[in-house]
Amino acid sequence: TPKSFFGASMPRFIEYKLTNNDLVSLDQLRHIFLYGGHVFEVGPHLRLKPSVLAKVVKGAPVEFDLNGVITLYEVIDLGANYRSGDGLGLLLGLTIMERLVLNYAYEIPLTQVRFGTIQTHEVGVRYRFGRAHFERIQSPRFFN
Repeated sequence: TPKSFFGASMPRFIEYKLTNNDLVSLDQLRHIFLYGGHVFEVGPHLRLKPSVLAKVVKGAPVEFDLNGVITLYEVIDLGANYRSGDGLGLLLGLTIMERLVLNYAYEIPLTQVRFGTIQTHEVGVRYRFGRAHFERIQSPRFFN
């Protein structure tokens, strides 16, 4: 449906092993990502977009990212995410113009490693090029 999205990705298609003379080895394993979500029209100026991402790697437990974004008046996006046992995050998106969107995301780790790592702050800018009247497929997986 126009309000749903799903997909699969395999960024490391080829598996290989690197070894040097000091017997240090590095295994590059195949990663598989499965994702999906839906945009719900909750009210005239309110949308809810839950989504999930599953990460599968041979020999490791399956990891999940659970995400939720609320869009107000097609201008403000507020969201939260949970990375299975690893982290929590918040996000804010602001549509400045129809083509220009600013995003901010904050994430903090939940694992014991968190004392040796720091939280992350991410800033993003998205600008859509092209003619304003040109119709094209819009993906609901973006913030708005």
